[in-house]
Amino acid sequence: MKKLGMLFTGLVLALVLGACSEDGLDEVVDTHNDIRDALGGDDVEESIEEIQNLLGEYSMQEISKEEFDERKEAALEAVSEMRDNLDAVDKPKGDRAVEYYELSYDMTIKSLDNIEEALDMPEDFEDEEEVLKYQERIEEGQEEEMEAMEKVEELREELEEEGVEFEEQ
Repeated sequence: MKKLGMLFTGLVLALVLGACSEDGLDEVVDTHNDIRDALGGDDVEESIEEIQNLLGEYSMQEISKEEFDERKEAALEAVSEMRDNLDAVDKPKGDRAVEYYELSYDMTIKSLDNIEEALDMPEDFEDEEEVLKYQERIEEGQEEEMEAMEKVEELREELEEEGVEFEEQ
């Protein structure tokens, strides 16, 4: 009878831990979705593409400085709004969700920093020193962003092995 009681206690404990674990994994997905939504959901890719087009058009001198400045201001406002929305995302409670939140937050901030840095283009493309400094700043930021992305990707792989199913954008 004592063995049966221990077996029953073990079974209940396993069920409780499993339920807690499942809730923790659900919280990871909720955190992922909250961050994605804070950045504009599916529209974020379109926003980034617009910024890339703006940078390309200006660097190829296809648009005037005035048009660049106007579109740059709109892009910076969008980045600022994304930062505000990201800061409004509640930090989760569960350990795995907190880990996912912190790594994703760090990666996203680095990405937004890089967008702002990229929009701070040199005034004079003929000034090789100024252009070189700009390129170095961009490369350094991209390296930091890639490191942060790799950390998030590694954690996502671990979480997927644990049963988390992320919604793909």
